[in-house]
Amino acid sequence: MNYEEFLKRMIYLKELIEKERTGTPEELANKLHISKSSVYRSINLLKNVGIPVDYSRAKGSYYLKKKKD
Repeated sequence: MNYEEFLKRMIYLKELIEKERTGTPEELANKLHISKSSVYRSINLLKNVGIPVDYSRAKGSYYLKKKKD
């Protein structure tokens, strides 16, 4: 995968997270055409750059945590 494809995938992943439309890690892996372990690495990468991502079992989706004031 080249850098442009990687960036497009990360942008799409962030959009899915913002809309709370990722589904489970398995479903997200299928949407992105990557392995489940790559999903976890991608989520950790977003967290490492300061994007507050969390997972809701009730919603069955990743989402952006609200910042506390």
